[in-house]
Amino acid sequence: MYPWHLPGCEGPQERSPNRSNDIAVSTGAAASGRLTFVNLEEIAELNDFVRDLAGLTQLYVDAPLLASQEGYFVYTDKLLAWVNYEGRARSGKITTNPLLKPKHVAQPPLHCE
Repeated sequence: MYPWHLPGCEGPQERSPNRSNDIAVSTGAAASGRLTFVNLEEIAELNDFVRDLAGLTQLYVDAPLLASQEGYFVYTDKLLAWVNYEGRARSGKITTNPLLKPKHVAQPPLHCE
């Protein structure tokens, strides 16, 4: 049982374990004027040397989305720390959880539409 499965603890269990797989290579903003990235898994599936990223699926992010993703990461970090102490408190290893449960932050999308 993962610690975030404690009763009353909703949080980042859906996509966060795979978030690192969603991180990709920035292909720059030259052609579209937008921050563009491609999924590294798509490159790996090709099993070939890729000379031009333009033929791959391009996804976009912007500054507000990156800020909301960072906020979600900070929330996840705080929630995992709280769950750590909460599990120890419930098991009797410590008397009380010294941390307050962080306020829920909605998970932002991985990219702009």
